[in-house]
Amino acid sequence: MVNRIRQKMSRTYRVFAPDDLPSEEGMFHLHGEESRHLSRVLRVGVGHAVEVLDGRGSIFRTEVVDVDGRVVVLKNLESVQVEKPQAAFDLGVSLPKGGRMDDIVRQLTELGVSFISPLFSEHGEVANVEHRVDAKMGKWSRIATEACKQSGNPWLPVIRKPRSFDQWLQELPDGGVRLIGCLGVNAVSVSSLPKSSETDIAFAIGPEGGFSEAEQKLAEDAGFVPVRLGPYTMKVETAAICALAVACEKFGV
Repeated sequence: MVNRIRQKMSRTYRVFAPDDLPSEEGMFHLHGEESRHLSRVLRVGVGHAVEVLDGRGSIFRTEVVDVDGRVVVLKNLESVQVEKPQAAFDLGVSLPKGGRMDDIVRQLTELGVSFISPLFSEHGEVANVEHRVDAKMGKWSRIATEACKQSGNPWLPVIRKPRSFDQWLQELPDGGVRLIGCLGVNAVSVSSLPKSSETDIAFAIGPEGGFSEAEQKLAEDAGFVPVRLGPYTMKVETAAICALAVACEKFGV
């Protein structure tokens, strides 16, 4: 009885194993970073509950059956496939200065974004990222993975390589809901927009200084509706989180 109560009260840990499937015996053999983190940092022991995520909607609910230095062995108890959300949200975010994009990736992942598109814009940051794209992509991928584990989100977002704002516009699929954050007098609130049956939602978020007039016109010519997220100028990371939250509330299916 004591063991059962302790197990129910214990924390559920999560690992990310995109390429692993349970063996015919229903076992996972974790190596590398995930094994090290479980055994040395979290100090899991036999009997602890661990959820294995693959980033494609699968959740394997497992129990630790062995911890042996570099290998942690898990027994699969239940497999759940979470359906992919019907609405796909693509956040095109102007790259901010410093490491603030890291926070944007983390929080958008926790909210369930489908695509994160870092953008080079006229008033945004370029020099800090352009020559280090591969390193940045690797870091953002790790951050998104950790955010999935922390939040329990079973769907890892696609993080695109940074590109110009106009290139992103050109590569978007036809149709769908298209929104761009704006403080101009022609901007409307997201709540005032009609409910749409479209499941492809793209939301452009510019730097603190906003998109340039030329970029704004490009977006509006491409069917983007200027929307306001509030009466004041927000930091990029604040605007991005706010944009996804209100878009999910309005267009989530």
